[in-house]
Amino acid sequence: MLNRIAGALALFFVMGAVQAADTQIVTTMNKQEFQSYEAQVTKDLNDGKRYSEIAPDDKLAITNTFVTMDARWQKADSAGILSPDDVHAMETDLASVDALLHRAAVASRLICSSEAPMGSHISKRVCRTQASIDRDTAAASSTVRDMQSHQSQPLSGH
Repeated sequence: MLNRIAGALALFFVMGAVQAADTQIVTTMNKQEFQSYEAQVTKDLNDGKRYSEIAPDDKLAITNTFVTMDARWQKADSAGILSPDDVHAMETDLASVDALLHRAAVASRLICSSEAPMGSHISKRVCRTQASIDRDTAAASSTVRDMQSHQSQPLSGH
């Protein structure tokens, strides 16, 4: 009796493994949802507002990734089902696109503050992107370093 149960269990697991190998996985984003996502991201990238500070290389990487993802959907079967390898690749590509978009959104975030112009006590509201603030900070630090290095060099000729 034990042999029969063991044999039945073994047959059940083998059949389950064969069935699992033949089953194709449906990604969490179907073709229509992907096309909507792609259209919205492309619109946001091109309007220059939400991702105004995106690096040209990052924008190109996103565009190329969408081309690759579109090709995967084109080779999907008639029911729009991707192979397990394509599902994994799509998830990896989506994570990559999301990371690039997140970085661009953070850099493009508008930060406003009240600043008094030199020689005035009247404050003005000034709004700049995070990337612009970072660039100005880096340039100011570089200028200070250059000035300090020039001060520490001895004068020649005396």
